[in-house]
Amino acid sequence: MLEEHCHHGVLVVNWLFFNSNGWNVQAPQPVTRRFSYRHNATNMHVKTIARIDDIKSIMLHLDSHNFVELKDGSVHDSNGQVVTGPFNNNGPVDIVVLHHYHQKSAKEYLQKKTRGRSDLNHTDPALLKNVELAKQGLADALTGEHIPMSYGISKDQQLIFDDSAWQFLKKHVPGYALYDTIAPMPANIYTNSSSSIPGD
Repeated sequence: MLEEHCHHGVLVVNWLFFNSNGWNVQAPQPVTRRFSYRHNATNMHVKTIARIDDIKSIMLHLDSHNFVELKDGSVHDSNGQVVTGPFNNNGPVDIVVLHHYHQKSAKEYLQKKTRGRSDLNHTDPALLKNVELAKQGLADALTGEHIPMSYGISKDQQLIFDDSAWQFLKKHVPGYALYDTIAPMPANIYTNSSSSIPGD
């Protein structure tokens, strides 16, 4: 893929954004299996893959016009379109894409918010407010009727089913297929399921 799409310079890769999928606590399973519903729109954020020999300097701030200054080549996506800055609106996802599991379960999200970011002061009021919101979110998840991968997720117009990362992992590391035997997912998570859903 890199030989074909990044001869020189930088290849930028857009995100697909996966939400909590109704999980309230962490489960001992790969994230690629636990989270298979994602936002239907491509996220504009990008990660970069750079040819080291072509780098002149690296900017450390997102507000930089370009995050990598190059000696040779361009900053482009897998369609060959030149990209400036840290965003690529409606970037391609058919050749290479980053699956971003931002939130995971409510408990994992609280742990993430409590940990904070490396570029923020841990006493920053905005960080403390985010931690309080995450605590409330976890409390709501634990006391509510949150069911991981419940049928209602498939009815959310903003989400689409995408287990491509899980299928890829099982294909290339067959031992992972054991999870489908020892911890089967509810049949009703699949939008094309023909199983009968109580009360539906």
